[in-house]
Amino acid sequence: MLEAAAWEVAAFLRVKANWDDLEKGRDNLRAVETTIRARVAAEEDKLNVCHPQVQVWLRRVDELRRDTIDEDYGSLLKFSCLCQCTVHARRRACIGKRVVEALEEVKNLTEEGRRFKKFGFKPPPEIVNHLPQIETFGLESMLTLLHDFLEKGDSNIIGVWGQGGIGKTTLLHVFNNDLEKKAHDYQVVIFIEVSNSETLNTVEIQQTISDRRNLPWNESETVDKRAKFLVKALSRKRFVVLLDDVRKKFRLEDVGIPTPDTNSQSKLILTSRYKEVCFQMGAQKSRIEMQVLDNDAAWNLFLSKLSNEAVESLSSNNTVRERAMEIILSCGGLPLALNVIGTSVAGFEGPKEWTLAADAINNNMYKYKNDGVDEMFYRLKYSYDRLTATQQQCFLYCTLFPEYGSISKEQLVDYWLAEALLLDDCGKGYQIIHDLISACLLQTSGSMSSKVRMHHVISHLGLWLVNETD
Repeated sequence: MLEAAAWEVAAFLRVKANWDDLEKGRDNLRAVETTIRARVAAEEDKLNVCHPQVQVWLRRVDELRRDTIDEDYGSLLKFSCLCQCTVHARRRACIGKRVVEALEEVKNLTEEGRRFKKFGFKPPPEIVNHLPQIETFGLESMLTLLHDFLEKGDSNIIGVWGQGGIGKTTLLHVFNNDLEKKAHDYQVVIFIEVSNSETLNTVEIQQTISDRRNLPWNESETVDKRAKFLVKALSRKRFVVLLDDVRKKFRLEDVGIPTPDTNSQSKLILTSRYKEVCFQMGAQKSRIEMQVLDNDAAWNLFLSKLSNEAVESLSSNNTVRERAMEIILSCGGLPLALNVIGTSVAGFEGPKEWTLAADAINNNMYKYKNDGVDEMFYRLKYSYDRLTATQQQCFLYCTLFPEYGSISKEQLVDYWLAEALLLDDCGKGYQIIHDLISACLLQTSGSMSSKVRMHHVISHLGLWLVNETD
């Protein structure tokens, strides 16, 4: 009691002295805060997040700054002798007490701030990693069926199959992003590009799993040892693994994926060109055959690629509309062909341009129809033919890279320069990359705009064109 009384008396008598100490303390705190906010910003630049204790500390600093004590102390100064008259003694005592409390908080915050050693940390990965997604047409029924299979307890491995360019990867991207609404049902969703036409990209698959689970990565570990570790780590979670473009059977445990069963409630969904591969990977009970787009969906997808002027010409000119319909039908309801060719004719307006395009595509079909050539190739050749000679050479060079994975734009331009495909003009190289992406012959790689990749059908188109050139 006596100590409390003495503390209140001191606060009453030393209002001005304590206020001066508070001002000095605030200066020191501001210096510490500036340093801490700079360290936090540096962590955020590295895609880390602010440490929770630092976050609480910054919140307390903000709350202290919002305190109205400055206004109250200013009003107190209006009275002579700092309100030593009896009428204002209670107000002086109240403000004096708040000044002392603020001074203590400033001292505590300054000392705590100086003790911080860690300002940020790598955040745990999101349950679902949002993937790039384009506007889709005609996939609704396939997507609904895929969700239905996911909800069934006996459908732990689901296979989706269909020819190249039919939209399997697009379907899987949309499905992956849809799972954000069901994040509470699973602990991690992992999308993996397989494309194992030649060799299985085991290390890349293991790297993807490790990154999505925020697990340590040891380059010196053997593939087998790492696979066993990943199987054990992933078995502890309810997961959904999405395997895109599986060409050949492989053992899941060999790459680090535990085979899901009913008890684990985990799911594995794979896409493949081949029904047999779906069987071999364990999707005996649940399979979806991808269907080509019907005419309405194909028409809408094609229109989405055209300029406003081109769409207007289709509406106002019967010849243009008939030629456009010829081109659409030649695509066979395949989204990849509709995307690529639609982009190639995006700016056409007059009947002559549309007629020449339709004739060129029809000529390719007649020319290669009996040569055992994949129908997709002579559909897509029109887009290649519209490239300049330099663009064609740069495009064909891209087929030298593996079907899976990606390459940085900077590295690709360096290769083109080294091969003398460009004449010491980096800017032109980046423009060609932009043109090839615009023509749907290259794709940006996932969320990384600094890298590009090639759809496996486009890659095979390029290899076929190389042979044709030879």
